[in-house]
Amino acid sequence: MVEALISGLALGFILMLSVGPAFFAVIDTSINKGFRTALFFIIGVSISDISYILLTNFGATELLTQKIKAVYFIGGIALMVIGIFMFVKKQKDEVEHIEIKKGDLVKSFIKGWIINTTAPGVILFWTAAALHLANEGYTIQQKFVFFAAAISIVVSADIGKAFTAQKLKDRWLNQSVIHWINKLSGLGMMLFGCFMLYKGFKTL
Repeated sequence: MVEALISGLALGFILMLSVGPAFFAVIDTSINKGFRTALFFIIGVSISDISYILLTNFGATELLTQKIKAVYFIGGIALMVIGIFMFVKKQKDEVEHIEIKKGDLVKSFIKGWIINTTAPGVILFWTAAALHLANEGYTIQQKFVFFAAAISIVVSADIGKAFTAQKLKDRWLNQSVIHWINKLSGLGMMLFGCFMLYKGFKTL
């Protein structure tokens, strides 16, 4: 059980250091919509991760890998649309307090879920992890500890990113800097989208 915990924590730290579409989206959401809204984005990402973990550990690995081509195209288009929106949206005038609406929280949750669910790398990663644990003969309890440890590290890191982004905005970031962060975040999303579409066409 201790080995499963240590391995899960190690995997979580590796994921924590990775930079993907969700990274740009967490930063952008926290800066523009506030820390609470970013938390709902993170919850959406986490629900997606947990869904894939459950699916890959209960016999859906073959089905998921068979659908990977479609995910490349769906994910690529989704990221392109989100990235373009982030890139072209106008910067609002600075306000001391961000008014959070219920609709913003729901949209942020859905956005996090979509970005993560349509990422082929996420599917392949959790599939590979599930197959590795199966080959190592992990029990259900050991798998639970492994994935719980990994997800805990990832969620904690995402919350830390959102919190840091919000604090940096409050202390150091003016409207001009935030404007360029939005542009770079949108550009990053579009680049990931282009790469996914390229990979999709390459698999045809």
